[in-house]
Parts: sequence; C-alpha cells; structure tokens
Amino acid sequence: MKKIIIYLFLIPVFLLSQNNNQIDTSFTVNSAYQNAVIDFPFIKIVKPILPDKVNAFRNITYADYANRQLKLDIFSPADETKLKPGIILIHGGGWHSGNKSLQFPMAMQLASHGFVSAAVEYRFAQEAIFPAAIIDVKNSIKWLKKNAEKFNVDTNKIAVLGCSAGGQIASLVGFSVNEKEFEDFNNYSGYSSKVNAIVNIDGLMDFLGKGSEEFDEVPDDKILDQLING
Repeated sequence: MKKIIIYLFLIPVFLLSQNNNQIDTSFTVNSAYQNAVIDFPFIKIVKPILPDKVNAFRNITYADYANRQLKLDIFSPADETKLKPGIILIHGGGWHSGNKSLQFPMAMQLASHGFVSAAVEYRFAQEAIFPAAIIDVKNSIKWLKKNAEKFNVDTNKIAVLGCSAGGQIASLVGFSVNEKEFEDFNNYSGYSSKVNAIVNIDGLMDFLGKGSEEFDEVPDDKILDQLING
C-alpha cells in the first residue's frame, strides 16, 4: 500500500481582531487531524520547523483597515545572490476560519527550494463581504512586488497558491486581473495584482455542481450568505 502523507498545520487557538471581536478559529490543525485520522490512521501532524538557510520575517503588516491589520510572514532563501520566484500562500477554513500559520510548513519548504514565500491573512466572511478576501490577497501580491528588491523577488515570476477555501480564493485572484470590482485602487497604486501561475489545492470552484456533491464539500448556506451578502 502506498503511503500517503497529509499535511496538517498548527495554528493558534484564538486570534483577536483590533476591534476586539473574536475571529473564528474553529478550523485548526487538531480538528482537521481528528477528522482525518479516522480514515487515515497513519497520518501525523507536520510541525513548522524552519529549515537551515531559510530566513523568516514575521507578522509584517501589508494592509491596514479601520478595525483590522492584515499581516503576512515571509520565508526566503538565505542565498541572496539572484532573484527568486515569489509565491503567495492562502490558508483554508471555509471562508470564515483558519490562520496564516496553517501554511507555514509548506511555505518554509518552498523557501528551502528557492522560492520567496509569503503566508498571508485575509478578511473572513463575518468581517467583510465578497470580494473582500480577493482584494486582500491582491494587495498582498502588490505589497510583494513593491518590496521585491528587499526580498530578491523576480516580479515576473509570482504565483498564488491556496488550499481548500484558499484555493478558491487563489483561482479568483488569478482570473480577475484588471476587473475593477476585484481591485483596490486606493492602495499600492502603480502595482499590478497579476500573477504568473495559480495553484488550487482542493479548492471548490463549482458550488452547486456534481463535483461538490461527490466530495461532500457543499458549502454551508449560512456561510455563503454571510460571505456574499454580509
């Protein structure tokens, strides 16, 4: 039997927004593990251990709203002799939960293989209606381009990667270039949100199609209503 490795990532138990409203953190590495270990008893939790020759830059603010600062963590190769491709990583959590630290192990490993990776936060459905999360991630792309020289990023080689809900967000980010409804024209003027590649890992694209039914991934109607209508 071929061994399967499932990556589960550690996140904090609680996260507070600046207006003191508690952000939903019900989607955690432990909850995911408990659900998956029933069918895959051999799985183990992957811990975020920073590899040798990888630098970490923590909790950098890339967007500042009235009641919420959005932050990202950069992991980059210690070798600064040449430009590196950049990749934005977006966590899952059903559009209403999760944390950027879910992506730390993957981001660290990508950095160890020559990528400048950024694990980013975004606003959830209960904080701001669609397409707020799309706009947030696009601002993180613009931020990375603005700071490309500092982190040795090749702005012609930037990808966006997301898991689950983050995969859906990544796809919409990549497919909505220059669509004014999906852009923030007040921040990072002069920088494009265009990416050169999209990686969608298990992100639902058809909410009502057979694919969602087969994988038991039909989104909760309440969450979708909150996401779209507020």
